[in-house]
Amino acid sequence: MSTKRKVNSWDIFDTLIGRRCFYPDEIFKIIEIKSGINNYFNIRKHCESITQSNYDDIYNKMNEVLGLEKSESLKKMEFETELEYIFPIQQNMNMVVDGDILVSDNYYSKEYILKLLIKAGLNKNVEIYVTYGGKSNGSIWNNLKNTYDIVKHTGDNVHSDINMAKMNGIPTTYFNKEFNNIESYLSNNGHPNMAKFCRMLRLKNLYNTEDPKFELWNLESNFNVPILLLYMNYLNNYCIKNNYKTILFCTRDCCHLYKLFKHFYPGYESIYFHSSREAYIKKSDDYKNYVLNMLRVNGKDKTVVVDLCGTGNSGNEIFKELDYPKRFFFWYISGSHTGKNIDYMIQNINCNNSLLEILNYDKIGSLSDVQYINDNHIDIRKDIKYDHKLLDFMDSIIENIIKYGEIPQNINLNVVMYLIKYFDNQNEHIKQLFNHDGNE
Repeated sequence: MSTKRKVNSWDIFDTLIGRRCFYPDEIFKIIEIKSGINNYFNIRKHCESITQSNYDDIYNKMNEVLGLEKSESLKKMEFETELEYIFPIQQNMNMVVDGDILVSDNYYSKEYILKLLIKAGLNKNVEIYVTYGGKSNGSIWNNLKNTYDIVKHTGDNVHSDINMAKMNGIPTTYFNKEFNNIESYLSNNGHPNMAKFCRMLRLKNLYNTEDPKFELWNLESNFNVPILLLYMNYLNNYCIKNNYKTILFCTRDCCHLYKLFKHFYPGYESIYFHSSREAYIKKSDDYKNYVLNMLRVNGKDKTVVVDLCGTGNSGNEIFKELDYPKRFFFWYISGSHTGKNIDYMIQNINCNNSLLEILNYDKIGSLSDVQYINDNHIDIRKDIKYDHKLLDFMDSIIENIIKYGEIPQNINLNVVMYLIKYFDNQNEHIKQLFNHDGNE
């Protein structure tokens, strides 16, 4: 009877931890920019190729090219950059338990890798094995089998983690680190940085696959987040062109857009604007007074009312009485009743906008009206019909966008159309999950 301890084995890079820049050698490009050293990228890759050894040996060789002072500072800068760019692949990190073994083909020492893992949030008692090529040539697996009864090894490299482990009688699970279809499309259509960010966000998913929040997190990462980033760029350019200084972001669909736009574009007077179909149609005196006050912040001609999607019909009458302030939609659904002074980013797509609405739900109920009390307008709202706790993770999503997200420099509207059509009617169960009828 075997006395060897049963363990699970894990690859490290692109299985337990990833890099925001995706490709490992992009760290070298970042160092070249940070350091200002011309051709650092190629020098660093060359020194690694001729040493085929550990981090210290690589930088000893770098010393011959660049000199001791530069090589030492670059060595420190490279690892600090790794620490800055590392993130947990949470799905796998959650499954690591005390006693597991971690196996990597890498130039970093065990001590360096442990620092990266701790930075990414690993808090388990594990044993780390590092070689330069031991997984690839298969030698490490035989050595580990002499010590452990390896139940399963999980990794992203088909040759080293899967084929070589299987050749040594170790069961395996392949983890796909690559871009998914959406991320590949973004990368191939003018938005490579957004693709890397969306991949990172997807892989940081906090939930297991059985939890409905798992799918919701992925939908936010691959659908709503890129749409919000693209819309912010377009909206900013639109406001610059038309000299708008105040932006009224309509409740409730603009709850995430408002927070993000206010962060990325602090030069505007961004206001979370109490609005709803019911309040527009009711047109109470207090509500009209509230809207007028909002339009006076920087003047009506320098104010735009921003919404995510809709026909604009419910607001036609009240905005007519207020001399038609500009309204701007991400997705304008025009029909037989069209509004005056309305602009949009996209129009009349033959798709269902339910998913976009659900992923931008707020934790406040629909507005009934406002009341003017003690010189303040107080919003009166209905109870929420859906389980808002399903979207508790949105604070984490917003935090990641603010910390790591980038507003795209250019917009390809075909990308927006692709995203909307890709997800159209694919998630009817999401509507049922949230009791969404499109009328709240």
